[in-house]
Amino acid sequence: MTTAIEPPLRPYFWLRRMIVGSVAVLVALLVARLIVGAIVERRWQARASQLRAAGMTLDIREWQRPPIADEENAAAYFLSAMAALDQKVDSPRSSNYSFSTNAGDEPPYGTIWQQLADASETANGPAFPLARKARPFTKVDWGVKFESPSVAIMLPHLNNARDLANKLADGAERSFRRGDSAEGVERIHDVFHLSTTLNDRPFFITGLVAIGIDRLAVSAIGPYVSQLKIGEAAREVRPQAIRALIARLTHADGTEPPLRDYVRGEALFGIDLGNGVLTSAWITRPAVIADMCRVGEAQAKLIQAAEAPTNVERAAILASTTVLRAFPGSLIAGITGGGLRGTATLPLSAARPISHASLTSSAARPFQMFAQGAAARDALAIALAVRLYEHNHQGDWPATLNDLVPAYLPAIPSNKVSDDDAPYGYRLIRRGLPDGRDRPLLDLIAPGEPPRVPVSPVLPGEPGGSVDLTNSTPPATQPTTGTAD
Repeated sequence: MTTAIEPPLRPYFWLRRMIVGSVAVLVALLVARLIVGAIVERRWQARASQLRAAGMTLDIREWQRPPIADEENAAAYFLSAMAALDQKVDSPRSSNYSFSTNAGDEPPYGTIWQQLADASETANGPAFPLARKARPFTKVDWGVKFESPSVAIMLPHLNNARDLANKLADGAERSFRRGDSAEGVERIHDVFHLSTTLNDRPFFITGLVAIGIDRLAVSAIGPYVSQLKIGEAAREVRPQAIRALIARLTHADGTEPPLRDYVRGEALFGIDLGNGVLTSAWITRPAVIADMCRVGEAQAKLIQAAEAPTNVERAAILASTTVLRAFPGSLIAGITGGGLRGTATLPLSAARPISHASLTSSAARPFQMFAQGAAARDALAIALAVRLYEHNHQGDWPATLNDLVPAYLPAIPSNKVSDDDAPYGYRLIRRGLPDGRDRPLLDLIAPGEPPRVPVSPVLPGEPGGSVDLTNSTPPATQPTTGTAD
């Protein structure tokens, strides 16, 4: 009887089978990766074309321009003025004193304010003429190097710009208090020109700093509009200077940086971050591109909202847009959230839809802040126009805002803080001034709300509030803290 002898097992049989299977899986994954990658690449190219069509730059290096000669560079003069500031001497706004009241920062401030303003004027005197030299120039180069990664870009001039703006604004108020309307208005021009130069590139942070400086300038001149000495004498402000300031405030001089530019600039940082990840992570590239597509889609909507001609249309676009938890493209929001959000390891997630009035929304918030800043400029422009009208009409106020167009205002500004595009309200309180004359008020009307009592001398607080265009009886205030830095 013979028995069949089984053939010997081939060595590493199961090992070879595992290797073959693993190779097959890897090939399948590679094929899937190539297919998915091709799909998302096409999606991204389509999205990128859409963003470029909207005027957006997708490579931050394109922001770099040839250097500008210092003699023609407004930023060079401002940088020289910043360097000339005495950091050991505070002006009122740069000190730790608070001169505010419940009604806002309004004069008169008392002797401590005057002492600080005088000390600043003496110590920082060399800086102010340098800032004035920047006024004739519109070309700007802050010396910033626009290179990828964008997170490495430094903007050290922003803090110094704020310090210079504080001291220029305090110098303006000091001039107004001393009866020098001409120099006070020139200082306000200097502050507004500084904010304009900061907007040379659509960084979102520069836009916010510029808004703060604008409101600083408005608060510095607002309480003194009714006291401006208009004329041709040495210390009187000439009507041409007021008209030039109105043109700057209403952007009739062509200096307005469109809100959409800030939205585009903010998106560029997110795209630059994504591009950085793409160059070093081939495996996860499809996931990163998918995130970039979602960011691009949200950004296209936000750009559309920024370009909307009315607040109603803007609100409708924002309300129908699902945005991301971090402001689309915002690396800062991502870092503070605990990681580099927008990478393949932690994709951005959708949040609830937002509306124009939602201050808690990270995407709606910028629109609100820019609207409030624009409303402050509008209120000052209207106040100056009303004051110039009153000067030219022997003390009579305009009956309506339409009386200001076009001799004093190029057009009546649209109400940036009205949800339903209601116009600015204007009314005269009969015999509302101490001398028996009428008192003009500007109302920032909110839907369904009656105008409130005046809350600010030409510095709007919130929709529905009223702005006193005369500030005839400013409340006395004293510092609320004891020492300066």
